[in-house]
Amino acid sequence: MRILKFGGKSLSTIKKAQNICKYIKKIYKNEKKLIIVVSAMGNTTNNLLKSCSSLKPDKYATRELDVLLSTGETASASIFAMSLNKCGVPAKSFQSWQIKIKTHGNHQNSLITSIEKSKLDKCLESDTVVVVAGFQGINSSGDITTLGRGGSDTTACALGSAYNVNVELFSDFDGIFSCDPRDMKSKKIKKVSLSQLERSSKTGSKLVSQRAVKIATEHNISLFLKSSTKPTNGGSLANNIETENILISSIQNLCEITIDFPNETKLKLISKNVLFWLKDYKLYNFTLKSYNIVLTVNVSDKTEILKILCKKLNI
Repeated sequence: MRILKFGGKSLSTIKKAQNICKYIKKIYKNEKKLIIVVSAMGNTTNNLLKSCSSLKPDKYATRELDVLLSTGETASASIFAMSLNKCGVPAKSFQSWQIKIKTHGNHQNSLITSIEKSKLDKCLESDTVVVVAGFQGINSSGDITTLGRGGSDTTACALGSAYNVNVELFSDFDGIFSCDPRDMKSKKIKKVSLSQLERSSKTGSKLVSQRAVKIATEHNISLFLKSSTKPTNGGSLANNIETENILISSIQNLCEITIDFPNETKLKLISKNVLFWLKDYKLYNFTLKSYNIVLTVNVSDKTEILKILCKKLNI
């Protein structure tokens, strides 16, 4: 059995979705038990937020906002299931309320507590591919909730824990990189620990949802991060085995940079060097934590500083 999640940019056009369906068709020839989790297509979620911006939703409208935002994944799951059926792969889509993805907590930031698997199992037993709308759940009042940033990752990992199956996360990046590929080009990391990936997600990296990584860590599930345009490439593996990688993350459009180390020993060995490498730049903050160094710099210097760090750290 395999669980695969596809992000919004991977599904931003019908053509991209159809190409992914062709890839799934090849998998289906050998592996009939497939669960596909999908995000909303392209910029759908942002567009939905814009559509109601004039209403200025407040705390009293959070319920209705979740109903609105969840429609992006609902549409995506339906379209994707239709595309699979058209290319000869039997598929059926499910929304959160149909398979009782139960949640608790606030709207726009709910936590998954359980998933009812009976409908999914029935499909899997008949070799029908399951397509699940990510990012959404249903609370104890029967209201639709959403899971916060990267919610579809969270849905996929929750399903992984429910079935004790590793999860494959497909995006427009071919794995995990030592520095966020949105900031600059850096080396791809073949293997990384889930604990380090979780720390990186806390400090600005958007490759994987922090909650998703936490679920994977707690249930000892491996994550495979792959490219949706080149799905047969190796990608990167994240599991509970520690590695010696150094990761750099930064908050987009802000001046904070975090260098994450695999252990305190390596951090202490390199921390003085970092100050020396950046002696020509103004550092507003230089904080040593248990596993990382946090730097606050001028936004105008950020790209140059990232280049220096990657070069000196050989990452």
